[in-house]
Amino acid sequence: MDVNSNGKRPEGPAVPLEADQVLADRGGIVPGGVTTSEAHEAIDTLEQLMLGEVPVECPLTHRFTPGLYSREIFMPAGSLITSKIHRTEHPYVVSKGRCLVWIDGTGWVLIEAPHSGVTKPGTRRVLLILEDTVWTTFHPISEGESGDLEAIEARIIEPRTDHLELPQMPTAAELAALDAGDESCRG
Repeated sequence: MDVNSNGKRPEGPAVPLEADQVLADRGGIVPGGVTTSEAHEAIDTLEQLMLGEVPVECPLTHRFTPGLYSREIFMPAGSLITSKIHRTEHPYVVSKGRCLVWIDGTGWVLIEAPHSGVTKPGTRRVLLILEDTVWTTFHPISEGESGDLEAIEARIIEPRTDHLELPQMPTAAELAALDAGDESCRG
C-alpha cells in the first residue's frame, strides 16, 4: 500500500504487513501523487466507510497561553483517523507514538516520536496509528480569541462534513404515496 506516484515502494522504513491489511480491509487509500481535489474525495469516501465502524475516543486537550493556542490529541493504537482540513500553516509535534500518515502529494510516511514538522494550508491527513500517539498543533491567536474554541476553529479549520450527512428519510406521506404507486414521488 505504501507506494509513490510511480507505483514503487519508496526508500526508507517498510510498511508493516498488518498496516497494509488494515487499510485494504477498510477500502484502501489513494497513493501519493493525486490532486488535492482527488485526495479530498478519496478521504471523503474513506470517512463514509468509517461511519459503520465503532467510533474511537481521541481526547483533545486545549491549552491557551498569551498569543498561542495548542491542541493536543491522543490517538490509540490500531485506530484509523482522518484529520480536518487545515487552513493555516502551523507547527506540530508528535511527542509520543508511531503512526503511518498519508499526505497528499507525498503518500505514506512513517512518523515516530519525537518528531516535529510544519502543516501547510489545505493539508488533510489519514493516519494509521501503530502505537498510542500524542500529536500537538500550535496556532497563533489574537488576545480576543483566547479561550474561544469556536472562533479559533472557524479560522484554522476548513469545514467539510456534507459527505457525512445521511440522506433525508422520506416522510410518512411520501412513503404512503410510493406504496399507492404515485410516480411523482419517485426520483
